[in-house]
Amino acid sequence: MKNHSILYPLHCVRTLSNIPAFRCFQYLLCSVILLSIACNKRVKENQEKGTQNESQGKEDSAKNYQELSDMETIKGNVFWEGTESDEVLYFVGWRSNNRAAFITSQESYECGGVNSDLLVQNLVNDNVISKKEVGDACESTDWTNNEEYIVKILDRYSIEIDHNANIALGDGNQLRDIVTNHKEEIYTIDIERSKEGDNYTAKATAPNGKRKTIGKGSEDFMRYDYIGYVQSPDRSRIAIVLRAYSNFDNLSEPIIIGCSLEEDTF
Repeated sequence: MKNHSILYPLHCVRTLSNIPAFRCFQYLLCSVILLSIACNKRVKENQEKGTQNESQGKEDSAKNYQELSDMETIKGNVFWEGTESDEVLYFVGWRSNNRAAFITSQESYECGGVNSDLLVQNLVNDNVISKKEVGDACESTDWTNNEEYIVKILDRYSIEIDHNANIALGDGNQLRDIVTNHKEEIYTIDIERSKEGDNYTAKATAPNGKRKTIGKGSEDFMRYDYIGYVQSPDRSRIAIVLRAYSNFDNLSEPIIIGCSLEEDTF
């Protein structure tokens, strides 16, 4: 009786296996199992492929960022451009927090091209250290084709091209601006112009209320406009940019003023 109870389930399975409907059920069940295994494998492969593609995409993006040329980077650091006289001012980079470089381009009526100069300035005393021509208006190519010469000058003064320049531009009419230093302290910059606009005094106010004069103009120019500033990578200094217009065909040139963002310098 005991053996019969053990063999009975096997006998039932054998009997069911002889029924066509049950065989179809077995076939469908096996098919579902095999399909499920195949799908899981495919999903896993797709996930691995997606991860690889995502990683490759990030690598390609980083590669493209690194391959952005230094000259293209400088051309993106614009303070002003597209004026009637085709003047452009580009920011180039910093040496620590005390020197900065700019490129000025201006249309030449003599040759019908653009003259370009690389300007390096000490932002502690605002003295111009170097001013070199990097683009000749009588040549068909612009300054971007003189990369080797430009880099040589920058290396001489330890200037690094800023691929992530912190530039803040004014709205064209403002004469006051604020900037936050590395300690998250707020400093105020004021450009006090004469009634005729042909002279100015630039002043900075520290968080403790102390003020100091950081620059003065002269009547050599017809008008001064505040353009904005660029902050050093360590956020301890800014280079303030003014645009000084002359009386000749409304041409202009940049006025660069350095300002420390440390209270003990006030």
